[in-house]
Amino acid sequence: MAAITDLPNELLLMVFPHLPLQALIAARGVNNKWRHLAPVSDIHPIRRKLLDLYQSFVASPAFLVTRPLIEPHLCNFDRDAYLAALPESTPEDFKMWLLEWPARAAIACIWPGLDTKFNMSEDIFVSRKDTRNCLVPKPEVHTLDLALWNGVAKVCAPRGV
Repeated sequence: MAAITDLPNELLLMVFPHLPLQALIAARGVNNKWRHLAPVSDIHPIRRKLLDLYQSFVASPAFLVTRPLIEPHLCNFDRDAYLAALPESTPEDFKMWLLEWPARAAIACIWPGLDTKFNMSEDIFVSRKDTRNCLVPKPEVHTLDLALWNGVAKVCAPRGV
């Protein structure tokens, strides 16, 4: 009996574009064939940038240091409600990041689903005065939040993206 890993490359290349970010991340861990096919498939450009960002982020030594500090502060938050509170002019990449990014891979302390009292400066960034989560859920999202996201995306994006 054939396994899903035995599917022809052509079929896999047709499936990958329909997968959300977290499924693409998981697909890269199936085997070598899938690891190489997932990034070359015709996935949505924003999802591709997020996949590249995720790959570069988890390869960073900072990820291993910050993840145990962040995980205890993750809260359940309604992504759809948060998204609905955003202005219509919110960039699509920010919206997709909110909907698809794995919460356990929050970048530093920037994630709307973190406890509002969480301040990473107390744990790791002791030389900085304030590294509070600036994307906490609130009735209105200010343009400063979106500007911060744009800055993070530019700083964290892999070269050439």
